[in-house]
Amino acid sequence: MLAVRADLAGKTVQCPTCRRRMTVPSPQAEAATPLEVVCECGQRYHARPDLAGKTVQCLRCGAPLAVPMVR
Repeated sequence: MLAVRADLAGKTVQCPTCRRRMTVPSPQAEAATPLEVVCECGQRYHARPDLAGKTVQCLRCGAPLAVPMVR
């Protein structure tokens, strides 16, 4: 899990471990709402809340995508 400052919500950041780019979710996101995941290839997904904290695969390019945690 990557913890970031609240002012980065909605912005793209780079994972310090794998160097992949991801969009920081809004802290106001509720657990019942789908979680937006954006791949570095540009493909956007809405992941189910039960996938939070897990890794899924991009259907377009095959890259692993970390689904953000909801706080």
